[in-house]
Amino acid sequence: TFDRSKLTKLVSLGAIGVLLAFSDSVTGISAAILGLAVWVWVQLYRNLDLRNSSIFLLSSLMVLAFALLGAATSLTAITDASGKDLTFTGRTFIWRASFNAWMERPALGYGLGGILGRDPITPRTAEVWRAIGFRVPHSHNGVLDVGIQLGLVGVVLFLLLWGTTLLSALRLLRDRPKMTTWIVSVMFVQLYMSL
Repeated sequence: TFDRSKLTKLVSLGAIGVLLAFSDSVTGISAAILGLAVWVWVQLYRNLDLRNSSIFLLSSLMVLAFALLGAATSLTAITDASGKDLTFTGRTFIWRASFNAWMERPALGYGLGGILGRDPITPRTAEVWRAIGFRVPHSHNGVLDVGIQLGLVGVVLFLLLWGTTLLSALRLLRDRPKMTTWIVSVMFVQLYMSL
């Protein structure tokens, strides 16, 4: 986004392409596709006037809703194609046990490092690991991890910070389009990979 040299930009993009082509990470590849899609979307959105941008935003939200609905109804096919199972390699067990632990302290959670991956191991961490069936250092879900550590208060603060950062980036759209594109793309990729 910010590289002014065409040569280094092409070398960087080539290296990224090679790394993605030989990557085994479905999450990494799909995150790269999402980042590219968000980048293209922001480029298209920024070139529209107020009336057309509203229509474009509404139609984009509808397409996103249908895509999410399609993905949810085709989850078995998607996981099979990516070489995963419906537990996302055991992550659903981790999410369920972590969520159940969080619901015991929903407002404030267990505090930073208060559960999972803590040394020395607390009795509550041992219970969660037994429920999962193996040891994990964290809940493998960013929002859930914030919730289990900082409770609903932490999740609300996280969402406020994320939302206000997104709105601030979008306010820069006309004046600093490269900055907006980079911030919005990175934010959505990080949120996706976190979930």
